[in-house]
Amino acid sequence: SFEELIEKASVRLQGPFSRGFLNNYFRPGIKGSGPFEPVKGLDDVNAVPFLIDVLEKGTWIKDNKESTGFVTHVGRCYAALCLGYIGDERAFKPLVETLENGTYLDEYRKYDSRGYFNISDYAAFALGLLGDPGAVEPLLQAMKKNNSESAMYSLGGIGDIHAFKHVLDSLLERGKISYVGSSCLQNLSRVSFNSQNPELEVFGIGSRPSLSSTKFWQVWWDHKDEIAKLLFEKNYTKWKEFQGQGIKGKAISNMKKYMIQGGIPTLPYLIDAIEKGDKTLIPVVAQMTHREVRTKIPKDGMRPLMNIESEINKNLSETATIAETLKWWKENKDAWTLKDSD
Repeated sequence: SFEELIEKASVRLQGPFSRGFLNNYFRPGIKGSGPFEPVKGLDDVNAVPFLIDVLEKGTWIKDNKESTGFVTHVGRCYAALCLGYIGDERAFKPLVETLENGTYLDEYRKYDSRGYFNISDYAAFALGLLGDPGAVEPLLQAMKKNNSESAMYSLGGIGDIHAFKHVLDSLLERGKISYVGSSCLQNLSRVSFNSQNPELEVFGIGSRPSLSSTKFWQVWWDHKDEIAKLLFEKNYTKWKEFQGQGIKGKAISNMKKYMIQGGIPTLPYLIDAIEKGDKTLIPVVAQMTHREVRTKIPKDGMRPLMNIESEINKNLSETATIAETLKWWKENKDAWTLKDSD
């Protein structure tokens, strides 16, 4: 039964000395999901009503001496992750409500003194697994209100770049950039320094700046277009030489990385070069702007959160023509432009 399955999974990782599911299944990084997979039987759409009931009430198991009742609360955390994994639209509202108002049931907080089973954190991770853009605003509010690293993690996974300035402001206000924060900023901005760049020293951030530095991110935000243009122009000439010589493999792959180190603000320069006839840059733009979409084939009766086909169509094909690329940019430019007012 569903009850037996979730009890078995929850007892395994419950208790005041457990590090919780998040530490077992997720690692801080740029993806909004981890290697979590429910036990067989709780990965099915038919389990959704049961899992929502567990999430909201936690009343599926009788207290016993071994669990001291805490396993009931741990089950809610496990149910949240299962709901995120399944991806059914019915889970969205309950997860958002849990994110915003989640608390421990009855006296269970005393069994989790280290906060490993904060139900709001699990709801945040589950929303990241769902990947629905509608979760961005409630995740931002959770991040601002509770300094939630879990919400930040999922914002990085969903990948809506309009969350960038909110995340940056939150981290700057704290005065430090955590590992999760740095990973989130990198994923949203696509910034990644892969080589020494003496030209950056004029900005006071060194030739290969630390991406966990508040100074770097503040300077990058203030000068993002200048930095992107500088790095693109520095490496684009070499890129054209490599293309003309038919050089492939690691050398051309590295040159691509060097060109786009400045992140999302590089896109207008890439598009400008494409408009002038350089179709070799089309795959670079396609890879840089690719959005992950849940491609798992829905089971009978499953109601996916988003129209998978329409989401896939928003991605630029690496084999697109110049005309198709320019049309795509015209239609999607706003979605890939970082703004102060976002």
